[in-house]
Amino acid sequence: MKILLFGCGPMADAVADLCSKKEVTCIRNFFDKENHDSVNVHDTVAIYFGSGRELPRLIEFSQKSKIPIIQGSSYPDAIKHMNEAKGVAIVHAPNLSIPVVKFMSLFREQVKVLSDFMDLSILESHQKAKKDVSKTAREMADMAGLNHEYIESIRDPEEQVELLGVPKEHLGGHAYHFFNFEGMGVKIQTSIMIHGRETYALGSLLLAAGLLERGILLDFQDGPVKFVDIPDSFYLNRG
Repeated sequence: MKILLFGCGPMADAVADLCSKKEVTCIRNFFDKENHDSVNVHDTVAIYFGSGRELPRLIEFSQKSKIPIIQGSSYPDAIKHMNEAKGVAIVHAPNLSIPVVKFMSLFREQVKVLSDFMDLSILESHQKAKKDVSKTAREMADMAGLNHEYIESIRDPEEQVELLGVPKEHLGGHAYHFFNFEGMGVKIQTSIMIHGRETYALGSLLLAAGLLERGILLDFQDGPVKFVDIPDSFYLNRG
């Protein structure tokens, strides 16, 4: 398997590091290489964590090669370009942590059972550099019909350490989510705590391997952009 990796931030670095550990071929700065014919749709997946600068060229290349793109970027410009693309197979993956993806499916069922007689509150904490509200928190709120303005976000490192117990070594890279159902004299709490970015990197490689193994995108034809929603069952036996 070959990975065309786009992006220069911590998430792309985490994928590159994991590729090295797993002995997976990882190609960065792909468009600086001379031989673009060395990759093909049967063994290659592009993973995108960039800001949008290389995206037009990647989309053009993918249109010709049919190599699918795993879209993990949260940059609005990147998402906009992806939405406007034609003839490109894209897996939209706002959360690449397989345990979290599985939990979100379970959470949807929890909401159905509990929402009639319990209220939900959501608190999320991420590294200070993250300015927007967590996509995971927003999706969970949507499942419960909770307005996003009621999601509490913590970005202050001192609060993260003192109130939430975030280890100081992970202040620069963590994802905490707390979901609290309360009503009828009962409180039910569920939390997700992620340190670092390895879970997302591992998820991206497992997803790429699964796409190639199952040939999910190999029959894609020209037409409007195709977002592929991966069912939860896709992950069941992938570690």
